[in-house]
Amino acid sequence: MHPQIVTSTPHQPLHGLSGERRRRRIRLLEKARQLRRLARTEADLWLAEQYEAAAALL
Repeated sequence: MHPQIVTSTPHQPLHGLSGERRRRRIRLLEKARQLRRLARTEADLWLAEQYEAAAALL
């Protein structure tokens, strides 16, 4: 995994996630939890993993 390059811009904090990115990450993780809870097939679990992976990239 490549280290994240930290930069400071007027619209983004130096540390942590911006508000919008944080909200998107929370929504993705909530969707993943919902999919895992209601999973009926392996495909449902796979999709939940994809949501978790997407959240990790934010």
